Amino acid sequence: MAFPEILGAAFLGLLSASAGGAEPAAATPPAVLPDYSAYILTPTPGPLPRLTGPRVFGVRPGHPVVFRVTATGERPLTFSADSLPSGLTLDAETGRLSGAIATAGDYRVVVHVRNARGNAERTLRLAVGEAIALTPPLGWNSWNSWAADVDQDKILASAIAMVTTGLADHGWSYVNCDDTWEGKRGGPHHAILPNAKFPNMKALAGQIHELGLKFGIYSTPFVTTYGGYNGGTSDNPKGDWEPGPNGTTGGSIT
Repeated sequence: MAFPEILGAAFLGLLSASAGGAEPAAATPPAVLPDYSAYILTPTPGPLPRLTGPRVFGVRPGHPVVFRVTATGERPLTFSADSLPSGLTLDAETGRLSGAIATAGDYRVVVHVRNARGNAERTLRLAVGEAIALTPPLGWNSWNSWAADVDQDKILASAIAMVTTGLADHGWSYVNCDDTWEGKRGGPHHAILPNAKFPNMKALAGQIHELGLKFGIYSTPFVTTYGGYNGGTSDNPKGDWEPGPNGTTGGSIT
């Protein structure tokens, strides 16, 4: 209930910091957020370690595993695992699983977390096959925060905020860039390339993955996206697309 406002404030604070501390020419007073504390009924995490997040993760054979074992409790926490499949490693400090599993199948891994107060363990099922979306996605989408004003820096700041606010410790893992990233087609695959707001989409994805999070990118089968940018199909065989009179909308939403 209060998460959108809390996250919005965290994102804005991070973005101000990333701007080098420079004040805008006509600074506006910061928004005063309503006090929703009376409605936040989730108990504050205790000092004992507690494993959170999904108990199952799906991935295709040979594809990179992007998954973080998450936990609450007094820091520092130390993670470990029994019977990790060949090809996987677990970062003891962050709980991040990385690598790839070559052979399809169900792998049961016992994950552990400990701190100075105690320890906890549970079984994580790694389902390696064609069924990959085995739990509802829990994360954040850029549209309601930034709409067409989204850019690479804002997406990264939002991913960092998901970690620093503690949401990632409760299993939040998806950071989704929703529309207005699209430029013209090009490159060896004649694919839609990012526009100037996203100078290095590959680097952005790598930075988000390094945080133990997953990165989603909006797409559409229409000629033009909902936000008026280059869509997945075209009115002509070459896939040419030009912005319309308003600077974004081109083609037709059909």
